[in-house]
Amino acid sequence: MRSIVRYVLAGGLAIFVAAGAVPLAQAGENSPHALVVSANPNDRTPHVRNGRVESLAKIGDRVYVGGTFTEIKNWQGSQPVLVKPYLFAYSATTGAVDPTFNPVLNAPVLSLSPAPDGSGVFAAGKFTTVNGIARAGLVKLNPSTGSTVTTFKGVAGGGFVADIAIADGKLFMAGQFSKVRGVVRGRLAAVDVITGAVDPELDLPLTEFNQNTSGLYRLDVLPDGSRVVVIGNFHRIGGVERHQLAIIDRTTSPDSVASWWTNRYNGIGCCSIPTWMRDIDIDPTGTYFVIATTCCPNWDGSTNRPTLLYDVVGRWELNVTGEQEPTWWNYNYWDTSTSVAVTGAAVYVGGHFRSANQYSPSNTAGGVARSGLKALDPVTGVPFDWNPGRDRGYGVLDMLATPDQLIIGHDTNVVGGEWHPRLAAFPAAGGSAVTPQPAPLTLPVNIYALATSGPGAVATVSSFDGTSVSAPADVPWWTGDFSTTAAAFVIGNDLYSGRAPYVLERTNVSGGVWGTPLDVQARTDWWTAGGATPPLAFTSVTGAAYAGPSLYWTRAGDARLHMSGFNVTNGLTGTPVFISGVADGADWSDTRSLAVVGALLLRTTSSGDLLAYDLTPASGVPIVASVRTVSGPGVDGRNWADVEMLTAGF
Repeated sequence: MRSIVRYVLAGGLAIFVAAGAVPLAQAGENSPHALVVSANPNDRTPHVRNGRVESLAKIGDRVYVGGTFTEIKNWQGSQPVLVKPYLFAYSATTGAVDPTFNPVLNAPVLSLSPAPDGSGVFAAGKFTTVNGIARAGLVKLNPSTGSTVTTFKGVAGGGFVADIAIADGKLFMAGQFSKVRGVVRGRLAAVDVITGAVDPELDLPLTEFNQNTSGLYRLDVLPDGSRVVVIGNFHRIGGVERHQLAIIDRTTSPDSVASWWTNRYNGIGCCSIPTWMRDIDIDPTGTYFVIATTCCPNWDGSTNRPTLLYDVVGRWELNVTGEQEPTWWNYNYWDTSTSVAVTGAAVYVGGHFRSANQYSPSNTAGGVARSGLKALDPVTGVPFDWNPGRDRGYGVLDMLATPDQLIIGHDTNVVGGEWHPRLAAFPAAGGSAVTPQPAPLTLPVNIYALATSGPGAVATVSSFDGTSVSAPADVPWWTGDFSTTAAAFVIGNDLYSGRAPYVLERTNVSGGVWGTPLDVQARTDWWTAGGATPPLAFTSVTGAAYAGPSLYWTRAGDARLHMSGFNVTNGLTGTPVFISGVADGADWSDTRSLAVVGALLLRTTSSGDLLAYDLTPASGVPIVASVRTVSGPGVDGRNWADVEMLTAGF
């Protein structure tokens, strides 16, 4: 497996980055959002009194809810108990249970999907009869009454249907079935969305299963039907080696396994769980997908944790080929993520985790409390401040983003500190905008050299045009004390100072006036990828530079240059990865400070030199061979060894 794979982020920079009884979240048809939804749940959602909510769908004003429950109540005060086994509908506007939608199923519903034209709602699960008619595992229902649409016949045989998704006139289905309408289709099939006739193009058997239990658990599909992403406990699909994750290319005839693969899920199940894959969702633009996982193949975390992505949420680019690495990943404190929904503004995750950004119970650097729900930056994977909280239970089984809210189906009672048993909705109204990335610095730029010897030390400023540095001039208004600063960087007019052990301090500097320093994050995620070493204190950080949305940084005694995502609102960083050093012949261990301006990475060294590297346009990776000395004892007589260097607009 390759040790470094690069993916382009916003701004041109990169970051490197018992069997069938297990409840699983479905991939849904999620609407794009411009904001992160409100953390205050809508008061008007029905109360589900028992079981779990496993699946959600919406047509017009009706929200359809499927699961293992049998009893529900309307949300207002004292209301009678309504017997609605496995499936009901309610009004998205009023929250009232729909009295006209009354299907009768004999077993749980695991997945729901609306017909493209709104003519029905498809339900999949463990049932064998619907409204007294034989419909094993899959049925189309009238969206108003719940009666069976008899023209659609997609009966599964030999096992249940766990998930469905619709695109390009086809309904894709995954589960533990062995036949569809009498045609052999092991665990994966596509049928005509009107008639239910089996699509002959998709016939890719799954083999080599974990723990002698076979099954495909979740899938999602691009709107044009050209790609289908599937997850389960397989290690081969269509005879091709793929470990628990595969992408199907439907532009070929017949459908084939795409040349997209990764070894990051190449492990066996554990704890009587045949797969640690839990959910998948493709983003609204069809550019990438996010996977949520559970389980620990090695519970001590010492063997496979650096390479295998269990108890992790990870983003993967979709429109690429060959062996892949995640764009980013976010750890769950060795806890499970059970569902994921991507809206463009955020990646929402549900599960029974206790925190985000935390590698393990003993590694708290960067960890922030998140009980059962969290929202991540889609670009970097860094947690947003969104933190409604939820009684953890097993987890959230489905998440559905509609144009005006995020609906979750779960298995406990309290969400956002309020009583929302097994069903809750977060309105988009009252949500928060994602902080825009500050404009990048362009040449020429001011370079500040800040003496680190103690209070009152002189700061100087020079102009840098990309080639040479002007003579220094004193900065009489500078009052900052850098004697205890391990590393500093500037974003806009904000100066960030890293201090021991994990304090990151932000000070606004505008027009020569200093604001009050604020601690933006008392514990920041400065530990090495894989968690093989203890949390990295700021006393070990030697240089840091921001180039939205990421940080470059170096640490004492480490020859590598690191990169992490960075959230300008809360000061959290994402999982660190290595982008230079050793493999490319560079040694970053003597770094004293870093800065980025335009397409250049600047670096000062313990020998007193100021070096400049060109950054690769597509990835933001420094081109080691391009290094040149722009200032230093041998160039202009200046010594940069005992100063903190900053590039800034102030």
